[in-house]
Amino acid sequence: MKNFLAKTVGRRAPWIILGVMALFFVAIAHFGFEKWLFMPPCEQCVYVRVGYVAFALGAFIVALKPTFVLTKALGALLSLYGAMYSLLAAVTLSKIHAALHSENVDALFGLQGCSSQPTFPLNLPLDDWCPSLFSVTGDCGIDAPVVPSGTTLTGLQNYFVSLYTASDGCYLSP
Repeated sequence: MKNFLAKTVGRRAPWIILGVMALFFVAIAHFGFEKWLFMPPCEQCVYVRVGYVAFALGAFIVALKPTFVLTKALGALLSLYGAMYSLLAAVTLSKIHAALHSENVDALFGLQGCSSQPTFPLNLPLDDWCPSLFSVTGDCGIDAPVVPSGTTLTGLQNYFVSLYTASDGCYLSP
């Protein structure tokens, strides 16, 4: 098993697959949830996207030369950073969602919400560079679609918009 893992990590294909999968999930969030289901992303949602993009970038760095120690270390560290960054943002978002939907009035006490001005790693202006992907347009913990008036939804769109608009929504699904 150890030998198999060492051989796999030293090949390009697994790293490319991981990078493509991470970008695929960002595309689902952007095109599926934001554009097709009209669910505006909050600050934490955007941070999750940033983490996935960092993860993919790290995987692609390793894929450049997976046998070279420097690219493997740099890429693996960037991928690990991206994974942790996404995980922390998702946990924060989950706590905000739970507090907002809690009957306990003290649930929000001490919980930091979202800002409309995100602060990205290294103070990179990602929302200026790629506003359609990294701009904050929604509120944290509110997972309801905001369908523009006059929009005609397809049957499938209507089904999912109705599903997410239901009393408590279907938070973070499908």
